Amino acid sequence: MKKIGENIVNATNKKDKIFRLLLFILGCFIVSVAYNIFVVPNKIVPGGVGGIAIILNSILGINNALTILVLNIILSLISHFT
Repeated sequence: MKKIGENIVNATNKKDKIFRLLLFILGCFIVSVAYNIFVVPNKIVPGGVGGIAIILNSILGINNALTILVLNIILSLISHFT
């Protein structure tokens, strides 16, 4: 008996993998649009790297995208080596 969602997690053929990749890219696009249209202009400080980026932009004038990129690279390296 198959578990619910098993075919999504274990995508074996190329078409399923491409579809999952396109959905991932679409989700990232939607999140980035929401962040830039709603969160940044209203100076809402969410948790995580996005909130730190808004705080640093308000205090030091550092670009949000650059801050998010650098902090995510640092966090990825830390998680890789631990």
